[in-house]
Amino acid sequence: MNIAGFLNEENGYVDIKLTDTEEIDQRVGAFKILRSSNVDNFAVWYDVYTFALKNKKLSSWGGFKDFTVEQGVTYKYAI
Repeated sequence: MNIAGFLNEENGYVDIKLTDTEEIDQRVGAFKILRSSNVDNFAVWYDVYTFALKNKKLSSWGGFKDFTVEQGVTYKYAI
């Protein structure tokens, strides 16, 4: 599973998308998206979103929009 963030400067959010690295028909489980920033040199990871998939393809997950980003701060995301 890969995670990618796309900055939408006009609307002030990061659009988070997930893609499969393998061909898997269905995903099951609870997942967390974590975020770290250059404010603390990427030392601390914070939970920003939790979701579950039950017998669904990852493509059915609509994504997540992180509206809590600050201007001038660099972020890293993980799942």
